[in-house]
Amino acid sequence: MNYTVFTYGTLMKDQERAYVLKDCEFIGDAILEDYALKEVGTFPGAVPLKGHKVYGEIYRIDEEKKKELDYIEGEDYLYKFKIVDILCNGEYIKAGFYEFLK
Repeated sequence: MNYTVFTYGTLMKDQERAYVLKDCEFIGDAILEDYALKEVGTFPGAVPLKGHKVYGEIYRIDEEKKKELDYIEGEDYLYKFKIVDILCNGEYIKAGFYEFLK
């Protein structure tokens, strides 16, 4: 199974964890609307906030990479993988991202 995933923060190009996605298909730069970044230590977390935007990147990943990202992001206790409409290359596409659990 393949996933379309929106990344922000440390997983983006030129950031400290960019190596995790280096072999994945880059789809494009993207905007997550009605969310803002909250600093939660040494990394950011996207939280719902009307009227704000989070800028990031979209990649296509496989099941193995999704499991790796779930581990890195602390899925289900630090972040929750959520699928929403995200603006990418001038159109809205369905993509998952890791929403910070506050």
